[in-house]
Parts: sequence; C-alpha cells; structure tokens
Amino acid sequence: SSSSSYFMSTATSQTRQTRHMRVTQGDTVKIDFQFTDGDKTNLSFVFNDKPLKEGENGVKIAFEKNDIVSVCIEKAAPVHTGCYECVMKTGNVEASCQVKLEVLASTS
Repeated sequence: SSSSSYFMSTATSQTRQTRHMRVTQGDTVKIDFQFTDGDKTNLSFVFNDKPLKEGENGVKIAFEKNDIVSVCIEKAAPVHTGCYECVMKTGNVEASCQVKLEVLASTS
C-alpha cells in the first residue's frame, strides 16, 4: 500500500478553496490543512456536509506544528470517498478548505 498526502494552505481572504485527490483503496491518506491567519482555535471539520467525528470510519484528526491540522486515514476504503472540509470562523468571517477525495478500487 502506498501513502498519499496533500497539503493545502489558505488565508481567510480566500474564503473557500477546493482541491481534488485520488487514492487507491488500502492507501494511507493524509490531508493537511493550514490557515495562514485568523483564529485557529475555532476549527470544525465536515465530511459530505455532516460534522466529521474523530475516529469515525478510522478517520483521525491531528493538530500539528505551524498551525497545520491533518485528517488521516490509515486504510482508505470506498466509504471514505467524499468531500472533507476544514472550516475556520474568525469573527464574522468564515474560511474553508475542501478536499474532494476519491478512493479507487484496488486492481490487485
């Protein structure tokens, strides 16, 4: 199995950014979100328009240095296909990063 990681950095002025990521079933996936400004204590995570819960379907959320927060999936499966979003609220400004993850069936 391979490992795929994606890094996304945004500023509050950019409001919303979306990226696409394709991985193979069984891969380890890491999506790094970074907000370069704003209140990084007020972050929320969404998967397919529903709150993303830590540990659900093996998804982990890790806060790292340099204001990076990561969504990690040890073994990607079709259930993980969808849109992952990290939302930061600062005052009345809301900024978000979205990664649309597509998990492809393993050919082996």
